Amino acid sequence: MSISAAASGKIIVEFSPNGVSGRSAASGFLIVFSTNYSMPAWAANPSSGIVDNIKGISNSRYPVWFQMSHAKISLSEGKQFLGFAYSECMKTFKPISHETNGGFLIELFLSSEQIECIEKARAGGDVVFDVKIIGEYYDEYNHLATTEYLIFRVNQKEWMDALKMCGYGNYILYEMQMPAELSDNFKPVLDIFEQAKKQLYYGEYDVVVAKCRESVDLFLQLANMEDKFAEAKGLYRGNKDQRESMTKAQRRLAIIESIRHFSHGAHHPDNGARIYYSRSDALSILGATAGAVSAFTVDLMQMETKE
Repeated sequence: MSISAAASGKIIVEFSPNGVSGRSAASGFLIVFSTNYSMPAWAANPSSGIVDNIKGISNSRYPVWFQMSHAKISLSEGKQFLGFAYSECMKTFKPISHETNGGFLIELFLSSEQIECIEKARAGGDVVFDVKIIGEYYDEYNHLATTEYLIFRVNQKEWMDALKMCGYGNYILYEMQMPAELSDNFKPVLDIFEQAKKQLYYGEYDVVVAKCRESVDLFLQLANMEDKFAEAKGLYRGNKDQRESMTKAQRRLAIIESIRHFSHGAHHPDNGARIYYSRSDALSILGATAGAVSAFTVDLMQMETKE
């Protein structure tokens, strides 16, 4: 992709994508587009009083340049506009008597809502960005605004790495917090929950939901709460008086039962069709699982204190 002089048609500068990375920001996320450039050698201009044969002359400049102003970045899928992006410093490209190569960074600030938009669009796969570089050029005869298009094709791993660099995973994904005294006892539960979170990056939403069910089942087992869970489940499925008689702890166990019930795909009738969970399903179950288990460990600590 190149910027050419209108008068001669000769290339001033060519751009090519070099990858995407991430940086943390105070109230959002910074996505960084690494861009390469190449400027071919230009012969000096005789009309400017410079000898055309440039052999032996170093750094002879042709009176032509391109100056980048900013970039507009969109998702290729659906052409959803994401925002304006800027080079980390002002870039002016002026050809000289020999070929010149280099690189620069284009930085795009995104909110959590915009990142979530990208995540929904890629659905665990690759992502493609349209980058429109905007600026102006001069070639002795013309001084005009111009644009150039780049396509950044970012594979799954590179995009996941970029999200981790800018701290998106820590922001959007839920944490299962436990008192330090109990964290060792329930480490297997935490490990499974972390596996569930990781699968969200890959778009494996069915696996996310299944892992959440696995983590709450293991939590009940390690907490020796299976009998109490069965009792609470019976009350919850009983009549109105039984449900109203439930204690706070029993109602919290009923929340865990709801998580288990929703995450059991085989128990969804849906006209006999196989159940597929969406990203929003996975996120809601992640949040419910983290909240229910984290809160229940606090109850366990209080019970141990009373004893």
